[in-house]
Order: sequence, then structure tokens, then C-alpha cells
Amino acid sequence: MGIKSSSASLGRPAKGGAAAYAVTALILGQCVALGANNALLGSLAACADLILALVLLQSSRPGPEFWWALRPVLVPMIAAAAWTSVPEIMLAADIVPATAALRARPVTGLYPTELAKFIGVIACLLIGALIASRPGLTRRTVEILVAGGAMWLLASFVMYELDPLHVWGLSKGLRADRFTATLLNPNAAGCIMAVLAALATASLLVRLRGTEAHGWSPAAMVRIVGQAVLICLILGAIILTRSRFDIAVALAAIGLLMGTGLLRGGRPTLLFGVLFILTVLFGGGLLIAIGSPIALKLLQLGPDAVVRAEAIRFYFTLSLQSPWFGFGLGSFRELNTAHLSPDNVADLWNFGAAHCAPIQAALEGGWPFAILLVIAVIGGAMRVAGSLRSAAFDPFDQAIMLGVAIILACSSVDIALNVPAVAALAAVLAGMALGTISRFRSGAVQPPPPDRGHEGRQ
Repeated sequence: MGIKSSSASLGRPAKGGAAAYAVTALILGQCVALGANNALLGSLAACADLILALVLLQSSRPGPEFWWALRPVLVPMIAAAAWTSVPEIMLAADIVPATAALRARPVTGLYPTELAKFIGVIACLLIGALIASRPGLTRRTVEILVAGGAMWLLASFVMYELDPLHVWGLSKGLRADRFTATLLNPNAAGCIMAVLAALATASLLVRLRGTEAHGWSPAAMVRIVGQAVLICLILGAIILTRSRFDIAVALAAIGLLMGTGLLRGGRPTLLFGVLFILTVLFGGGLLIAIGSPIALKLLQLGPDAVVRAEAIRFYFTLSLQSPWFGFGLGSFRELNTAHLSPDNVADLWNFGAAHCAPIQAALEGGWPFAILLVIAVIGGAMRVAGSLRSAAFDPFDQAIMLGVAIILACSSVDIALNVPAVAALAAVLAGMALGTISRFRSGAVQPPPPDRGHEGRQ
């Protein structure tokens, strides 16, 4: 039975639609709730992640192909979670290894909360894979997520206009002059928006393909223009965050998707695509040119890069003081405060994370923990790369992979994956990419011919 039977039963509109809306509510709900970026909200978000994963597992009962596709990511992630429990057990049992750093590390009391958040990420990986294992549900989920993201952005604009200094009554602190949507960190908000921009671009390309097969009806034109306006709206929002890296990765993702789509599309797609790209480049350049804050921030790129490189070097050196088990999950703030000095306090006093995901993981869980997570990322990437030649991969699949790449890139220079909402989005998208592979290999759906355009498997 496996995926084939479960996909058939869960592909019906009622259950499929419910799952798509549930995933969208899960991700955007965390975005609305400040990114779930504190102990209480993060714990509640992890519980919601786990509950939805259990419900979907119970209803779909996936077969061995599903678990085999997830194995390269799921196994090292579970091993990483188990590794973090080793020092807790040692300390509880008073069995301390040779390293004195294990006893000397900060006592934060955040281990249960941080472990719950990590398990929530694993649950989101399962959710995404279960969504993709149902025929037709990947595209539906992405479109609902994009539509929900548009409403989230519009509501955020209204809130920003009413009170640009606070989110839900909470001060944005040093970031009070930057747009953060319903999060408190503009860089994390910009990362989510960059992913939405990639997903919206995939939707635009699929609609353009539809016009080649069915003609340019007024309704089709309205949908296409609306999708193009939405992408421009998202880019404008990213510019308001003043996050230089998020602007760069968003434009790169849109350019890559549009370039691929133009090469595969016919003359109407090519014409509209060229006009759209020119509009984005001209409009984005104009906004950056007249928007003095972002223009000034671009001029500070060199000095800021030097500070960031010094910070990463400092935290890497610090991680070597406790290389096996780190200083404990959730210990970064106390650890950072304890190691401030007259030489670095001006640059590091407000750091809430190491701004580099592998080093952040090594600081809190040790280098084995960080290496296991890197293995999970590489394993998933290799698994997906092996299926890239399939004709069944359409713009939605490409946008999903780009979405994961965007978040990983942002987390290499910023705090993205430290925000539960961003981590949940990354895990769901990664699960979708892996779940698609399990569906193809189980034979639940046949790859469509290359010339079917928007009538493909999704």
C-alpha cells in the first residue's frame, strides 16, 4: 500500500485542502506571533508542529519509500538531538568527562525548551514530506502559502503605518526605524519575504505557461498581473527591512526562476518575462536610489562585513573551549555576555546569536552536533540533486528548493534559523522537496511530458 494508497485517499480536496491550510496557518501563525522567538512562544509553536505532524502521519500512514527518502536528513537530525542530551544526562548523574568546560558552562535552564524547538523542526520536516507525498497538494499548499503571505504583508504594512516603533506593543529597540512585519528582527522578516518572493515567482511562471496552452483570457491576464504586482510588493517590503543580503538573495532567486522559465517558455512567456524583469530592475533600483536609508546601508557594507567576520572568528575560537558538547542549548546570550571585553563590547553586546548557523550550533551543542546538522543538509541536497534531471520538476519544485537555499544562505550570515518561524518554514520546504522524491519512486504519480506546461503533475 504505502504512499500509493495513502496518496490516493488524501489527495481528495477536503483532506488535501485542510492540510494545505493547516500548514499555512502553522507557518504564518508563528510569523504573526513575533516569529515565535521567545521561550513561551517557541514552546507553543513546537507543540503545534508536533501535533500537526502526528495528525498527518496518522491519516496518511506512509510506506517505506517515504521514510527512505527522508533517511539522509532524518537520521542525522535525530542523532544530533540525542547528542545534546548526553551532557544533560552526565551532569544529572554526576558523570563528568575530562573537559572542565562542561561544568563551567552557563546554566540557562533552557535545554528543555530548546530541545522542544528542535523536535518541532523535525516535525515540520515530516509535515512538508507528507504534504508532498499527496498528488497535487504541493502546488496547492504553495499557492495558499503565497496568498496567506500576501495578506500577512498587507496587515503588517497597516501595523507599520499605525505604529512603526512597536510590534504588538513591544519595542523594536535598535531596529525601530526598519520594517520588521510582525517579527522584531528585520533580517529574519526579510528572509521569509525572500522565500515568499521565490514561491510567488513560481506561481507566476506556471500561470504564464497556462496562457500558452489556453490563450490570454481577461481572467488570466488579471491573475498574471496580480501575481507580478505581488512580487513587486514583496520586494518593496524587503527593501523596507534594509536587509542587504535578503534583497540580494531575493533578486537572485527571482532572476534564476524567471531565466529558467523564459528558456523553457514560448514567445508570450518570453515577452512578459523580459518586461517583468526590466520593471523589477528599474523599480528596485529607483527605490534603492531614492531611499536614502537603504542607500546609506549599502555604503556601510564593507565596514559591516569586517565586523561580522571578526565576530564569527571570535565565536569560532570560543567554540573550541568546549568542542564536544558546547555550552548548552540556549546558552548563547549568557555566554556572549560573559565574554564581552573592552575590545569587543561595542560590536557584540547586542548579538543574540553568532550570525553563522554552524558556529552557533557548535557553541551550544558542540562540533559533533554541528557536523551532524551539516551532514543532514548535505544528505538532503544530494538526495534532491539526484532527481533534478526528472522532467517532472516544475517551477514550484525549483522554488521550494530555492526557498531552502535562501534560508540556509541567510543563516550563514545572520540569525535566520534561530527564529522558530524561519526554521519551521525551512523544514517544511525541505520536507516537500524530499517528499516529492518519495512519491515519484513509489509510482504514485507519473512524471508529465515536458511540453505539458502548467498541466504537469502539480
